Amino acid sequence: MVGVVVSAERAFMKRVGGNCRMPIAAYAVREAGELFLRAFLAEPDGTKPRRGERRVAWPTSREDARRVGDDLAAELTRA
Repeated sequence: MVGVVVSAERAFMKRVGGNCRMPIAAYAVREAGELFLRAFLAEPDGTKPRRGERRVAWPTSREDARRVGDDLAAELTRA
């Protein structure tokens, strides 16, 4: 279970190029048989804050979880 939630979180961070200077957060949990991923992203100076979330059926693999994180990151970087 931990591997699935961490895969979603890390995929989000990787897609947005997260580093120590960027305001960013990704938090995933298992809730009622679903993966619930919440994320936050802003510009390095803190402007343009964006939040998003995804709730999907529990992924059957870490790769499926990575796609969830990647998709949410793509949405927030377009916003």
